[in-house]
Amino acid sequence: MNSLNLLIVDDEYYTVESIKKKLDWEALGIQKIFCAYSFSQAQKIFLEQDVHILLSDIEMPKGSGLDLLEWAQSLGKYVACIFLTSHAEFQYASKALKLNSSDYLLKPVNQAELLEAVKKAIENFTRLAQEKVLRQEADFWHHSKEKLEEDLWRRLALGMTPSTPTSILYEISRFHLSTSMINRSYYFILIQSKQIQSKEQWEPNLLEYALKNILSEIFSKNISSPDIVLLNQWTLLIPVPTEQTSKEMIYQTVSEAHSTLVQVFGGNFVSYVTEACELPQIQTKISEGLAILKNQVQNQNVILNEQSSFHYREWSIPTETWYSLLITQNISTLRERVASFFREMSRDNSLTRKELISFYYDFIQLIYSALGRKGKSARVLLASDDISKQLEHACDSISNLQKFINTILLRYEQYALQISKNTDIITDIKTYVKEHINDELTRETISQAVYLSPDYISHLFKERTGLSLVDYINQQRIQHAQELLIENHQKIHDIAISCGFQNLSYFAKQFKKVTGMTPQEYRKRIKKPEN
Repeated sequence: MNSLNLLIVDDEYYTVESIKKKLDWEALGIQKIFCAYSFSQAQKIFLEQDVHILLSDIEMPKGSGLDLLEWAQSLGKYVACIFLTSHAEFQYASKALKLNSSDYLLKPVNQAELLEAVKKAIENFTRLAQEKVLRQEADFWHHSKEKLEEDLWRRLALGMTPSTPTSILYEISRFHLSTSMINRSYYFILIQSKQIQSKEQWEPNLLEYALKNILSEIFSKNISSPDIVLLNQWTLLIPVPTEQTSKEMIYQTVSEAHSTLVQVFGGNFVSYVTEACELPQIQTKISEGLAILKNQVQNQNVILNEQSSFHYREWSIPTETWYSLLITQNISTLRERVASFFREMSRDNSLTRKELISFYYDFIQLIYSALGRKGKSARVLLASDDISKQLEHACDSISNLQKFINTILLRYEQYALQISKNTDIITDIKTYVKEHINDELTRETISQAVYLSPDYISHLFKERTGLSLVDYINQQRIQHAQELLIENHQKIHDIAISCGFQNLSYFAKQFKKVTGMTPQEYRKRIKKPEN
């Protein structure tokens, strides 16, 4: 470091001035000299300036030099220190040594001794600064190495790299990692979150960080520097060299991980442990493990392996009984029957995703058949946002599927009630348009609100009112715009947007079509005079 800053601390003003004049500080590489005459003044300078060398009296009122150095070190300050004292007391010297001070001088300070002490302090600070840089570089490399290893494991596990020894060795070399990896055998552990309670409350990066930290802490008890690799949003991979642990210990560790993860996150976790294998087998082993995990739908924290098997069983729903309950709209009884059916399914420990998918299709077919008998389509019912959101993971577990079916039954109940009130559909459409006049209104959004198909509501509305649905929406928007033009001083462009028109020229055209005037003309002619 070419230029350093010095802080001189002594409660005697003339001592500070004497020290400042004793040496050619600039020749020593000292750029700035700060002076403090109390403990608090020195603290303030430390907080506001960069201090590299501290030259401080030990004995001061309201805080000693030893306390000052200890305080600075607690803030992570890298500083070389020379202590001054009028008394050569052992307790002072002992504590100064413990705080790694550079030197310990008796007052009055000899110029030659001070020069040597300052040179030594500069050397110590330079060494400290270099060590800090090396530690930072080491930390950076360690962090980078972890990322490189994680990326390599992900590429190998997901088949992004061919599984031949030559290709794997090339990838290892390309990532500047140890080629000894190719000669090792591994157990591969997959940990999958089937369901995390309140998962939407977690930011994805924060959730990944928390999962990795917990698993790293648990696995580090038996495994040296375990790699925790995120394969996808739901699954983590932990490769474990076989020489580091036994399979029995792995099962114990995974079981502990399950307990901790459930305690922290709630929900359910399922794991899969492979047999010992070498790197060229990783893609096959991981692929098999992911398939087994995907098929596991029971809401329990279990550890699966290559011997785990699932026996498909045909779960036939009582079609006629449930169909009758749908037709007669006895939905509360149907809910109870469905809940009872799911309780029976949950007792089957070998239940698979395939069986849940089969149940899903059978039940949806019942919904289509029941609505078809009423002459209605289930497409609008199933297109609602809440159902679409649940559909993606509906067959991941029994609880997910039961929640999805309950949502379907609720929508069916509302839909069936709407159909029975067929004479009120036009009123409902008009009410919906009025309440959402500022929103985007299309046949599709209105059809979802009244549980009828877009074509049907368009035809029915035209037949009953003599207006097309589009014309009626524009008419209501223009009527709302007329009220705004009279009642406030908003700009016409802002009024157009607030009435659902994104295009000003189209708004003006529609306004004139309905009123015979442009918005500007209407405002001038109709607006009430102000009192």
